[in-house]
Amino acid sequence: MDKKMIYGRVAALRERMAKEGIDAVVMTSTDDHASEYVHDHYKVTEFFSGCTSDNVTLVIYPETAHLWTDGRYFISAAGELEGTGIELMKMGEKGVPTAHEHLKMNFPARGVLAMDRTCITHKDACGLTCGLEAVVMDIDPAEGIWTDRPARPKSRPFILDETVTGEGAESKLSRIRQKMKAAGARFHFVSDLAEIAWTLNIRGDDVFCSPLVLSFLLIGNESCSLFMAEEAVTEELAAYLKGIGVEIHPYDEAFSFLKENTAGYPVLIDGACTADAYFAAVEENGRAVDEESPIELMKAAKNPIEIEHIKDFYLRDSAALCKFLFWLDKNVGEIEIDEISAAEKLDSLRAEVPGFLELSFPTISAYGANAAMAHYAPQPGACASLSKRGFYLVDSGGQYMGATTDVTRTAVCGELTEEEKKAFTLVAAGHFNLMYAKFRKGSTGKVLDAFARGPLWAEGVDYNHGTGHGIGYILNVHEGPQSVRWHSAPYTDGVEFLPGMIVSDEPGLYVEGKYGIRTESILLARDDFENEYGKFMAFDCLTFAPVDRRALDLRYLSDRDVARIDAYHAEVFEKVAPFLNEEEKQWLYEMTRPLS
Repeated sequence: MDKKMIYGRVAALRERMAKEGIDAVVMTSTDDHASEYVHDHYKVTEFFSGCTSDNVTLVIYPETAHLWTDGRYFISAAGELEGTGIELMKMGEKGVPTAHEHLKMNFPARGVLAMDRTCITHKDACGLTCGLEAVVMDIDPAEGIWTDRPARPKSRPFILDETVTGEGAESKLSRIRQKMKAAGARFHFVSDLAEIAWTLNIRGDDVFCSPLVLSFLLIGNESCSLFMAEEAVTEELAAYLKGIGVEIHPYDEAFSFLKENTAGYPVLIDGACTADAYFAAVEENGRAVDEESPIELMKAAKNPIEIEHIKDFYLRDSAALCKFLFWLDKNVGEIEIDEISAAEKLDSLRAEVPGFLELSFPTISAYGANAAMAHYAPQPGACASLSKRGFYLVDSGGQYMGATTDVTRTAVCGELTEEEKKAFTLVAAGHFNLMYAKFRKGSTGKVLDAFARGPLWAEGVDYNHGTGHGIGYILNVHEGPQSVRWHSAPYTDGVEFLPGMIVSDEPGLYVEGKYGIRTESILLARDDFENEYGKFMAFDCLTFAPVDRRALDLRYLSDRDVARIDAYHAEVFEKVAPFLNEEEKQWLYEMTRPLS
C-alpha cells in the first residue's frame, strides 16, 4: 500500500480531531460482533495504517501514532508500517507498554478520547479507559475520509440439515434458555456471529473465509428475534425461522429494539465479545448480567454427528495436502514455483474435495526467511521463488459441508543446515508430545502447553504464539473457549478440556532472516481411562500428513519420540494411501517408513 496515502489519511483524521477537540482516537481491527476476520467494510485500522494484522489496536494522537499487534505479526507489521509515521508496539514484549498504559502516560487530564463504540468490546473499552480522566466521544473515524468504503455485506444464508448438525435449533434454544434461567436472565443478547449461526443452524457468506451471517440475536424466555439484512431473507429462510419461533427484524433496528424491549429486565450479555455501545444500552435500561455466553461452551464440545463428519472431511483434507506435498517434492527446482503459485496449487486441490465451500483462511505460503513471519502473506510481484534448499512452510485449511480444517506442515526443499535440522526436530518432538499426551480430566490448556514446549524450553528456545486454539464446525477456524498456551488469557485459563473439543497442536520455531518452522495437526479430546488415581483423557489425531522425516535429527529424539513418530506415520499411510494414485502412494510410503 502507498505509504504516502496512509500518511494523508492520518493527516485528514488529525484535521478532524483538531476541529472537534479530540485528544486521541482509538481503533480496533474488529467489527460490531468482535470478529477476528472481518468484511472489508470494517477494515478501518488497515485503512489508516496499512497493517493487515487481524489483531490491532491503533491509537492516533495529534502528533504521534502507535499500533499494537501480537507476536505473529511483528515482522510483517514492521514492514507495513515503515514510512507511515506509525510506531509499532510489540504486544507482550519487555518494556512495551499496553495501549492502556500508553494512554495513561500520554493522555491529558479531562481530555477527549474518541472511539467507535460499536467496534470495540465493552471489556476492551473499559480496559482502555480505566483510570483515565477522559470524556469518551463515540465517532466513526472513517466518516468523511473513507469515501469509497465498501457497503456492509448482505449474502443470502443457507440452512443446515439436522443430519449435518446433529441437533435442531429448537433443541439448542431450549438448552440456552435453561442456562438463562440459571443466570437469572429474562433475555440473552448474542452478537457473536458464530454463536448465532450455531444456534440457528444457518450459515452465510458475510465474513471472509467464515460462513457467517451478519446478524444479532435476542433470545427471550418465550421469544426470539433475529436482526439481519432484509435483502438477504429468502422465502425458505423466513419459513424456516418462523417454524422454530424466530422473528426477523432489520439489522439496523437491533440497537433500538434492544433498548426498548429489554428495559427493566435482566439481560445475559457477554461484555468480552459484545460491542460497548450495545452493552451500554442494556446497562442503562435494565440489569446487565455480564457473564460468558453459554453458547460458546455448548458449540465447543462437538456432538457425535459433528465428529463423524469432521473425521471424514479431515481425512479427505489431509489427502489433498499429501497430494500437494508430493507435487511440491517432485517439482521444486524442476519448474518455476513461487509462494503464490504453490498456494494456488494447494487451494485448487482442496477445492476438488466434494463438499468444499471455501478456504477457512488465506493460505500462508512461506519459503525460507519469509516463514519467520508466523502469519506471512505473499504478495504478487514481491514473493519468493522456491529452490532446492531450506524449508517451505504452508499453513492452510478449508470450509466444508461438515468441517472447518486447519493444518501446517514444513517441507524440506533441499539442503539443510544442522541448525535447521535441530530446530525442526525439537518442534516435531513437542508436537508429538502433545498429540500423545495423557492428562487428568479437568486439565486446562495451561497444563497441556508444557507438553509441546518442553523440548524447546530444554534448549532455551521458544515461539511467540499460542500452542493451540479451538476450531468451529463449519464456522471460524479460531474459536474458544479452549486453548493451549502457557501465559494467562482471560476467559480461557479456567476452561477444562471436555470430550468432543478439538484443538490445534502447533509448536514452532522462528529465526528472523533465516527460517520459520511450524508443525500443526488437529486433535480431538476424548475420555481415555479411569483408575485409582482418577479419570484421564487423551487425544485422537484428526490430521494425517507426514512430518518430513528428512529433516529429523535422531540425536535430539528419544526412543519414545521415534516410536510415536513411527506409529503416527504408519497410520498416515494406512488412512491416506487409498486416496492416492500409485506414484503418490509410493512417495507417501517413503515419507512414512519407520525411522528406526
